[in-house]
Amino acid sequence: MTGVAIAVDSRCPIRCEHCYFSCGPKSQDRLSDDAVARIVDECITRDDIDSVSFTGGEALLRKPLVLSMIAKATSGGLHTTLVTNGFWGVSDRLAKTYLADMKSSGLSRLTISYDYFHQKYVASRKIITILAANREFGIPCSINMAVTKSEDGLNLIKELDEMGFNVPVTRFPVVPVGQASSLPGNELFRHSAEDDKSLRCPSFELLYHFDGKVYPCCSPAIASTCLSLGSVDSLSVDEAERRLTHNQVLAYIQRVGFRDLLMECRREGLVTGDVQIVNSCDLCRMIFGDEDIARFAICYIREQVQSGDSAPIGVGRQNGFSCDA
Repeated sequence: MTGVAIAVDSRCPIRCEHCYFSCGPKSQDRLSDDAVARIVDECITRDDIDSVSFTGGEALLRKPLVLSMIAKATSGGLHTTLVTNGFWGVSDRLAKTYLADMKSSGLSRLTISYDYFHQKYVASRKIITILAANREFGIPCSINMAVTKSEDGLNLIKELDEMGFNVPVTRFPVVPVGQASSLPGNELFRHSAEDDKSLRCPSFELLYHFDGKVYPCCSPAIASTCLSLGSVDSLSVDEAERRLTHNQVLAYIQRVGFRDLLMECRREGLVTGDVQIVNSCDLCRMIFGDEDIARFAICYIREQVQSGDSAPIGVGRQNGFSCDA
């Protein structure tokens, strides 16, 4: 394990129609200040954690807390990332105030969520203002961009003009969870799961989520599944890491993948027709977001592990997920 993510608050000054966690100005789920501080303290004590990231909602709606936690993590030797929608780029003066505070706290990287959905509320000029102001501070900056077939983001990158030079942009397909589940299906980049032989869980990273649960990854679909490791209030980073690394289900979907599991679900009549997915995270949501399918999947994985048919997977802690049979 190398990183931990903390989604501090569900509040956000905007309400994007693609938001995976359905965040908005009136959202109320949040982690307490004490909980966030405890998580950061525990991360600092572990030799195998080298980074911690802060996100939301909009993390900077709790600016004093987040910046103090960034400073604490930085002083403890951790790399830090802050994810924001850039709502604060309203003027050069305000942008420089925010950036100066981030620089003083020791922030390692600033990631801006900037795409068609965000741009409806946070105009491109605000992002340009932030990037221009950041020339004075030199905080490494990147852009995350959710895309659909008709809104691929390329025009937005062009709008950044020279301010976009040397700023890494990660474009990723929208997954139909949260608010995004209402988007037209023909707008999503879907393909047949049966034709995809690379369907494995790509990676794990502990996510302490504002919904009060701890998840094994930062996938936008994870909070729509039963794959919670436990409660934020009761689960230390040490115990969360142990549950993550000694878990048959998680080990199986990463090392073996979803293909055989999907075929077994089809044989049981739990899945019918051509299963169209965006990516492996979307398929994980389909399986572990449905109570009946999830129960069958967990039992099937247990049987495979215990029978020795999945040799790479050790028989450790079984799972303890809320969808467990």
